[in-house]
Amino acid sequence: MGFTTDIDWALTTPLLLFDLTLLAGLPVAEIIVLVLADEVMIVTGVIAGVHPTKTGKWGFFTFSCIAFAWVLLQLVTSGRSTAFLRSPKVGGLYNQISLALVVVWTLYPVAFALCE
Repeated sequence: MGFTTDIDWALTTPLLLFDLTLLAGLPVAEIIVLVLADEVMIVTGVIAGVHPTKTGKWGFFTFSCIAFAWVLLQLVTSGRSTAFLRSPKVGGLYNQISLALVVVWTLYPVAFALCE
């Protein structure tokens, strides 16, 4: 993983979540907290990747996974219910996009854990 990839993720994943939560119609405060949790996930994941000790590496990885789990939980609970309140069509589109995001994003921590 390179430094440019880290910067890319720190910029693009919050934008992706921002767009998805706007589609769902989440309140601004929830969007901000979700984006901040995503940034915590990215930063602690990067630190886990470069940390010199196993204890530190797995500690930061665990913290990153907790932030990741919170992001996913918000997407599949609050985001989903809010999207369906807007309309069934919006809810269906939100489900498709968020499912793809959940599947693809879940592959990264699995790959990280297996490689370590």
